[in-house]
Amino acid sequence: MKADVEGGLLEDVLAAYRAEHAAVPIEVMFTGWGEQPRLLRTGGADVAIIVEPFDSAGLDTEPLLSEPQLLALPTGHPLAERPRLVLADVEAEHQQVGPGSHIYVRHGAQRPQFADMVQMLRQIELARMLALLPVSLAERNARPQLTWRSVTDAPDAAFAVAWPQNSQSLAVAAFVRAATAVSASRTTSEPPAAVNTLVEAG
Repeated sequence: MKADVEGGLLEDVLAAYRAEHAAVPIEVMFTGWGEQPRLLRTGGADVAIIVEPFDSAGLDTEPLLSEPQLLALPTGHPLAERPRLVLADVEAEHQQVGPGSHIYVRHGAQRPQFADMVQMLRQIELARMLALLPVSLAERNARPQLTWRSVTDAPDAAFAVAWPQNSQSLAVAAFVRAATAVSASRTTSEPPAAVNTLVEAG
């Protein structure tokens, strides 16, 4: 999984998985952006908690949960002065770096380079990009150089569990059962109070 991009599911899923009869020891791998499908297809990983959209060729998937996304932008950015936004506000001066992407750069600019979440957030702090990111990630990354804002018409972040189509592993099947059971017990109708406070501030 990408660090912090698992919908806040990881700890509970691991706990539920340990109770499964077919459970085996797990090594948690934190990946860069776009690496998860490749690792599943090449045997570098057995199962992933992943956020859509992603290249699902050769993979089986099961939806887990969805949650709102917030816009991460540098503190002091003109859009940060507004408590709530719509996508048209963002797209007036920014463009997606690709179809369906959650990353925005100024019109005519190139996507800055980053390999992990720390680098990504630093690029936002430096005003080189904006990004729509899940509420659960915003909760864990409150920092003075970043401002998080609601975007009324932004799509939700949809999380899924994915594994290779040719997998016959009972341990993987047990992990999928644990992940779907945990997600079914969650409610995501309201963002966490801590994030509401953060979004409404200022």
